Amino acid sequence: MPIRVLVAALPELLHGIIDDVVAEHSALQVVARLPSDDDLADAARRYEADLVVISSGRMAPAVITGQLLYARRGLRVLALAANGRSAHLYRLLPHETIVDDVSPRELVSVMLNSDGADPNR
Repeated sequence: MPIRVLVAALPELLHGIIDDVVAEHSALQVVARLPSDDDLADAARRYEADLVVISSGRMAPAVITGQLLYARRGLRVLALAANGRSAHLYRLLPHETIVDDVSPRELVSVMLNSDGADPNR
């Protein structure tokens, strides 16, 4: 099954690059090309996208990580620089920390720090 790619609000140059890349790889399939990045989370769900490709200047990283990545399980977002020379890939990954010491004190410390908070606050 190919990776379903949703392309949104890219400059023409970047559209061409993405079209060329996808055309050469049968593992990739563009499922939609959107003229804007409005309601991308809804579009990602509607088109069952696995990957959303956007221009990096169009959407703040906080919006990507706070809304878009949660639209579909396993969704990735590739934000391309307008000049096509760099990109950022966003995805949610599980994070595991091994806790060897399960004493009450250490368990409290782990629970207090599980969100990255300062244990001394």
